[in-house]
Amino acid sequence: MVTTRQKATGRGEYKGFNTSLYVGDDVQTVLQNRAEVCTFFNSENLFIPHQTHSANILQIDEEFLKLNNEQQKNQLENIDALITNLPNVIVGITTADCVPILLYAPDKHVVAAVHAGWRGTIKRILEKTIMCMVEQYGADVLEIRVGIGPCISVENYEVGEELIQNFRDNGFVKEEYFQFYENKNPHLNLKMINRDQVLNCGVLLKNIEISPYCTFDNNDLFYSARRQGILSGRILSAIKG
Repeated sequence: MVTTRQKATGRGEYKGFNTSLYVGDDVQTVLQNRAEVCTFFNSENLFIPHQTHSANILQIDEEFLKLNNEQQKNQLENIDALITNLPNVIVGITTADCVPILLYAPDKHVVAAVHAGWRGTIKRILEKTIMCMVEQYGADVLEIRVGIGPCISVENYEVGEELIQNFRDNGFVKEEYFQFYENKNPHLNLKMINRDQVLNCGVLLKNIEISPYCTFDNNDLFYSARRQGILSGRILSAIKG
């Protein structure tokens, strides 16, 4: 599931349905929004990391569930992807222009949620998550389903020349990843790059679903840090094991 801004909770740049505790919004409002997500999934076991644009992955297992709340919070620090094979456990990540990806391996009943901004994308966090599902859980890559959610489109994602070169230096060399304009900065296609990371892992194209929505263009539906500023709300992309 992917939340939107259409439910009128919060105020200002958080108006809608903010699910992040790390952007300055009222804590009780965020917790109430998260409680509604739990009601939707019919489970109280919702885990959302404190994302830092890393390539760090956390596996939610039985040992994690035995930890107290403070210990769990510490484990969720500096994490940008969650994986679990536990039933009734919900894993999710929050975004406001970055690429949210949800993964499901039906053969092993493994699910994952991945946050891929440009930093996570260049560090290949999505590839690493898929390989973890395969190597740690025995998932068949040919069975993995992938949902790439709403994010900023290439038409609106203007970046510097140095970032384009950084991607090229790290092996992302397809010209389709970049758009160039006369007298303007280039643009970066994060959605396509992450799709290709999935394909490079061996996932079948027919098992990949890509949202057509741009968060920047559809700011009435989704939060956009590029449009609103970094202290805006965040949508939640979540999946239950």
